[in-house]
Amino acid sequence: MQITRHVHAIKIPFSLMGNSGGRIERYVHSYLIYGRDVCLVDCGGAGSETIIFDHMKATGKGSK
Repeated sequence: MQITRHVHAIKIPFSLMGNSGGRIERYVHSYLIYGRDVCLVDCGGAGSETIIFDHMKATGKGSK
């Protein structure tokens, strides 16, 4: 989600095991600040890199 021209929020889903053994779905937001370079704020949890890199590629800032 683009917040401003330079700030993008990326919603990253994850799940936790609840006390009753069921899964609890949650999410965190990571933020990319685009300028001459790209700054990542809060990189999320394990496995978040795929979602982050996919977003960067989709917005023209990732490796080709």
